[in-house]
Formats: sequence, C-alpha cells, structure tokens
Amino acid sequence: LKQNEEMTIKRADKSKSFVVMSKTTYSEKVHDILKNEQNYEECSMTAEKLEDLVNEELKILEGSDMDPALLRGLHPNGTRLAEFYGLPKTHKANTPMRPVVAACDTPLTALSTVLERVLNQLLPFVPAHLESTKDAIDRLKSTLPTLRSDKDPIIVSMDVVGLYPSIPIDEGVEAVMSMVSKHTGDIDMLGIPVGAMWKLLGFVLRNNYFRFGNTIYRQR
Repeated sequence: LKQNEEMTIKRADKSKSFVVMSKTTYSEKVHDILKNEQNYEECSMTAEKLEDLVNEELKILEGSDMDPALLRGLHPNGTRLAEFYGLPKTHKANTPMRPVVAACDTPLTALSTVLERVLNQLLPFVPAHLESTKDAIDRLKSTLPTLRSDKDPIIVSMDVVGLYPSIPIDEGVEAVMSMVSKHTGDIDMLGIPVGAMWKLLGFVLRNNYFRFGNTIYRQR
C-alpha cells in the first residue's frame, strides 16, 4: 500500500484503526473543510515572512520583567509553516474529516507555548472546566439532587460544529483577558505585562497560517 502512489493511509479519528483511501478522495474531503470561506482564506505567506512579523511583535516585551533567556527563546529562526491534515471520522456517515493543524516548529510555536503556560493556570477558576470524566460524574451526582422536581431532570449533551474557527477572535481575546486581569495576582505571568499579553494573544490568533499541499491558508 505504501508503494501505491494513488492511495493514502490515515489513522482514524477516535480509534486505533487505520483508513486506506485514494489520495483524490482524501484531498476532496479536506477541501470540503477548507472551502469554507467563513473560516479559512487562501493567501500568500512564508515561514521567513512570518518570522519577521513575530520578531517585530516581540519588541513589546523589551524592557519587561520576562527572563531574558525565555525572551530570546521566543524569537523564531529556521522554522516552517504549520501543516494541515485530516483524520477520517469512521464513526460518522460518509467518513468526514476532523481537521488538524500540526504546528510544531512554526514561527508561532514558542510564543504560543509561553502564552499557554500562563493561560492554563486560569483553568481552576473556570466553573465549567472538567478535569476528567470522573470529575463530570462527581459533579452530576452532587448537582442532580438539587434539581429534582416532579419529573427527573434530563441530561442533554451538545456539540459545536467547527468550535475553534467559530469563536470570534476579538470577543474571545476579550473574554480571556477579562479572566487574566481578574486573576493576575493568582497566576505567574512570566513577566508579561497584561497589555502585552492582550496584544500577543490577538496576534497569535490572527496569524494562524498553515499549508495543505502547495496552497497556504489562514484561519480567520
């Protein structure tokens, strides 16, 4: 199969199985996702140009309390653009693709990792955050008795199609930074001023460039 240039092998989404399909079918299914102009746009970008944009943006941290070694590590050099691929959803009709952006060693990797280190500390302050399935069950057990009436409550599960691309960037950044401002004294900001955090978070989310085949896209 590996020697068949017309076929591709992909690991299935949410299982340990593998899917064999023609490269044409795989490409068509991925383009079904990328043709959504609300979420993605074709554009021109190179890793070198994005590196320059990141380095320019990082000037906002000059003179901050960030550890100099950590700051130096944020500057990208010799990186590559992220790669887009799909995982076949064999548990759904017509086997659609789950979109994945492999963002290792990209111009934004180091900066995104540091921002994540700061923002992950906010999770204990998010009431809706669940640590595990057991955490969800324990919360249901403690909550349901208070909800009982003449009829037992009905538990409803909902899903969002294209969750991450559906989040408006401005509103998303505003919501996150509201939490940051509220809990600045509870978390380690790694020397990043609140104003710089706001600007850098928006910069990362607005410059999510990736490649599929020979085409460059940006997630809106």
